[in-house]
Amino acid sequence: MKNKDLYKETNEEPKKKKKTILNYDWERIDRYLVAGASGYEVANCLGICHHSLREAVRQKFGMPFVQYKQDKLAKGDSLLKLKQFDEAMSGNISMLIWLGKVRLKQRDDLKINENFDGKLASILDLIKEKGTVDPDEEAELKYELSKDNQVLEEKLDIMECSDLSAENHG
Repeated sequence: MKNKDLYKETNEEPKKKKKTILNYDWERIDRYLVAGASGYEVANCLGICHHSLREAVRQKFGMPFVQYKQDKLAKGDSLLKLKQFDEAMSGNISMLIWLGKVRLKQRDDLKINENFDGKLASILDLIKEKGTVDPDEEAELKYELSKDNQVLEEKLDIMECSDLSAENHG
């Protein structure tokens, strides 16, 4: 006798099989999710299909797996931030610097705003045109630079050292 026949004769619906939640190790699952593992990774570690894990979360917690995972991931992010902050506050200089850069947008490189009167451009054009500056021209250029452009003099000295170094190694 088929189920349809049984239904017609007894007026009772055939019983549907209710999926049961297996005895999953929810502490282990939560630990993986807090650490940032994906649903596929967690299911793989448990030796089950990710669809089974998703269904188990829906049955046990009444929410979609995505929401459950996001809640656990947020907890993990908070724990990491707290640990990093504690490390920084306990004197870990590297962590203090890193948090300063990431959280406070602090930077290592300082941008110096310099206003030039065009002399730098002419110097650079001359160097570009000739490929180098002879000692007489260098002295004349240095003389033309005002005290406000002391940084340029230092840069010319560095260029001179670089040229000498290149000549000695070349």
